[in-house]
Amino acid sequence: MSDREGIEEELGGPAASEMVGSMCRRIVASRSILITSHHHPDGDAFGSSLALGLALRQLEKPVRVASDHPPPQRYRSFDPDGLVEYWEEKPPHDAFREVDLGILLDASEPSRAGCLAELIGRPGMDWICLDHHPGQRSPVFTHHWIAPRAAATGSMVLRLIDALGVKPDRSIAISLFVAIATDTGWFRFSNTSPLCLRDAARLIAAGAAPEELYGRIYEDHSPERMALLGRVFSGLKLELDGRYAWSVIDRAILESSGVPREELDGFVEAFRGIRGAQVVALVVEVEPNEFKVSLRARGGAAVDAIAASFGGGGHAKAAGFRRTGDLGDLLRRLRSKVEETLSGK
Repeated sequence: MSDREGIEEELGGPAASEMVGSMCRRIVASRSILITSHHHPDGDAFGSSLALGLALRQLEKPVRVASDHPPPQRYRSFDPDGLVEYWEEKPPHDAFREVDLGILLDASEPSRAGCLAELIGRPGMDWICLDHHPGQRSPVFTHHWIAPRAAATGSMVLRLIDALGVKPDRSIAISLFVAIATDTGWFRFSNTSPLCLRDAARLIAAGAAPEELYGRIYEDHSPERMALLGRVFSGLKLELDGRYAWSVIDRAILESSGVPREELDGFVEAFRGIRGAQVVALVVEVEPNEFKVSLRARGGAAVDAIAASFGGGGHAKAAGFRRTGDLGDLLRRLRSKVEETLSGK
């Protein structure tokens, strides 16, 4: 973005432009930078983090990109040089002692950074946050850019890269295209906007190839994953006159399938095609009596409030939460919340 241009209203307008300028000055003044995102990163979190890391390398800034968990296998080939490092356990106190600036992407709540969360707010480190999910502004961040109307955090990172004076090369363009395309359901979800399509066109011009990227992400699954998806569909339940569809993957099914947990990403999307279903849910037992619930909506339904009632979050059409306890109780409470939503309460 040139000096004569500002941040679009969809992303925050003049206030965001001023904040991004301040962010850039802090980034340039930093000694060393850490970029991270939410635990179990999706395409937007992973692509945005990788793109910003690559851009800061172009500026010859010392930068580390870290995550508390590897992304699904389908995204890992986009980081052939291994820029992103993974910490599945809490890092030792001195692991990032050289870092004086942290950047959290695609999440606003520090705890969402998983085992890296304790780094956020640590003395001696300033923190910047970029997120397109609705949320509260946390005082732990010196700069907190929230743009709920943005299709993806990738669009926000593109503006930051522009403001830093970095022209996206092919690797950056691919990473940001993956971020934006996956969070818009390959430009078919309701958050798809003219702005994100313009961003996509620009990234294609810089080297992102949609057909190739779609194939690498959505058309390269193991036979085991496809067999597990079939089992999930065989256990599908329809309630509330077919407006609510849900299924469960318990520990026994998951362990016997041989499919890594992160490869379940995208399963719930398959439920969207069920005729008449307005809210769909996939409940996965990630640990004994600990469940991850993914929610999707279509038509006039919304699931962000449902997720929020369980301590989770997300968007109107895609949200989720985690819950510990009895599965039967969880399913009953979830059904009740879905029924309230569909009845307009």
